Amino acid sequence: MALSSPTAVTVLTAAILLSGAETGSSSGHTAIVQPAGTIYVGGSDVTTSTGIAITTGVAMSFRLEAGEALYGISAGSVVTAVLHLGV
Repeated sequence: MALSSPTAVTVLTAAILLSGAETGSSSGHTAIVQPAGTIYVGGSDVTTSTGIAITTGVAMSFRLEAGEALYGISAGSVVTAVLHLGV
């Protein structure tokens, strides 16, 4: 399994791609997300009402199959570390 360095993504008030199909291999990959504030994750239509909340100090991992994507949104500006495994 390949390990990349974490990427800093600034999550704002519009949905932004955190990890997607172009990031992973044909068999998918795992994304570990750790924000420096509260963000909400989900599909491309994620909102602060419909997304899964991830708060400061919490890291969550998501297994993304080939073709799947993970988006994030916040109520402000939150720098978020995203680490890809299996890329």
